[in-house]
Amino acid sequence: MRVKTIAAAATAMVMGWLPATSSFASDLCERACLTGMVDKYLAALVAHDPGQLPLARVVRFTENGQELRLGDGLWGTVTAAGKYRLYVADPRTGRLGCMAP
Repeated sequence: MRVKTIAAAATAMVMGWLPATSSFASDLCERACLTGMVDKYLAALVAHDPGQLPLARVVRFTENGQELRLGDGLWGTVTAAGKYRLYVADPRTGRLGCMAP
């Protein structure tokens, strides 16, 4: 379970930067909005349901350098996201990094 939780942290950290490439770049998204996106991502990941995410029509998902269909890979095995989260938010650019061990 520890390995899967750590993998969720790595994925959340990478996926946390996605809002900058979506419509958020043109919309005002303050810190709470940005952190909420990562929280939604982690909840969808644990639920094994990428359909819960508000994504663009075209999404590219990679894991360990391999392009996968969204919902494959870690999405099928993660069991928990952990309770501690460290957010590094930049509302000006719409970017966010997150560690969730």
